[in-house]
Amino acid sequence: MNVIKPIHTPQSLLFIPRYEADTVTIWLLDELLEKSYEYTSAVTYLDGYMTAEITHDFKEGDNYSYEISDMDGNLMYRGKIFITDQNDIQNYKVDPDLLTL
Repeated sequence: MNVIKPIHTPQSLLFIPRYEADTVTIWLLDELLEKSYEYTSAVTYLDGYMTAEITHDFKEGDNYSYEISDMDGNLMYRGKIFITDQNDIQNYKVDPDLLTL
């Protein structure tokens, strides 16, 4: 699972692909709204890991599933994305500003 920030600037998805490619298609599926989005990205490959850049209007607390394919449509990776601005993922709070007594 990738955890990324709720911002509208390029962010990196790091994953271990099934094989190498220079350019990929990223399919995002918003699991709540059941909407899909398609992006194309150049990638870098280093030590078995691939990094793809994605720019999307992510919102805090959203969940996405995603698939990455080469330009011929061959599936390279399938995963999940969770969107949060919190840094301590192990102690994630749905409402971090809520005071509990």
